[in-house]
Amino acid sequence: MDQVLRDISRQLPEFSPQLARAARLILDNPNAVAVSSMRRLASDADVSPPTMLRLAQRMGFERYEDFRAIFKNRITRNRYGERARDLHQAAGQDGVSGVIGRTVAEAVDSIRQFGEAPFTEDIEQIADLLMSGRKIFVIGVSAMHGLVSSFHYVCRMVLPNMEVVPIGGSTPIDGLVALQPEDVVLGVSIAPYARGTVLALQFAKDRGAKIAAITDRHTSPLAQVADAAVIVGTVSPHYFPTVISTTTALEILSSVIAIKGGKGSVEAIAKYDTVMRSNNFYWDEDV
Repeated sequence: MDQVLRDISRQLPEFSPQLARAARLILDNPNAVAVSSMRRLASDADVSPPTMLRLAQRMGFERYEDFRAIFKNRITRNRYGERARDLHQAAGQDGVSGVIGRTVAEAVDSIRQFGEAPFTEDIEQIADLLMSGRKIFVIGVSAMHGLVSSFHYVCRMVLPNMEVVPIGGSTPIDGLVALQPEDVVLGVSIAPYARGTVLALQFAKDRGAKIAAITDRHTSPLAQVADAAVIVGTVSPHYFPTVISTTTALEILSSVIAIKGGKGSVEAIAKYDTVMRSNNFYWDEDV
């Protein structure tokens, strides 16, 4: 990112007035490139969105997203304290409503990619992989543990051979001691990557199991060992990487699994619901 900023600064005198306005905004607040959509950034600079693309191309990038990725990678590596200070700075400049607007814009941008063909292919590949496993182990620690627990809760209706690790105070590898080559392991982690999750996937790979991953970049240690992976966006004004697209990807994956399970999945889900209702699990609003 620093080299890109130096290149922009060096070429600034050669830019047209519109390119110069866009360039000055980026030089003054480089983190805005990572946390704002191209349209929002163009509006802040009082230029058209194509101007942002032309600036990216002037810097040697074919697509604006390639240009933006340089800034995203830097901000995701920042420590939480640094990101919290950036959040306060953004609120001071744009107010709470501005931070909310940028958070929403980022969430929309990260989820929009799910409507494209490559995501459909990747999510179906993971679904097929999970459904082929003798046993399915889903790994997520720290902030990811709640997400994978929710995913497991809905998926176990049609895949009773699925379980979450770690359990209690154990480590992820503790839960994989009985792992067989016929099993499948799904790991979920985003930068900064949880060491336990990475080591567990490497352990599973060495044992001959198939690996699926939901992570934030193709170069992540999870994607590097995975047989199938889905890449999600995590950039947000928040001091913690957003999990909105991760949550959405897991929800879509559970839907695809149910679809691929056909009539058997429908019957299993209906049976689960019947058992829960017959045992008064849900609050009766008529009481």
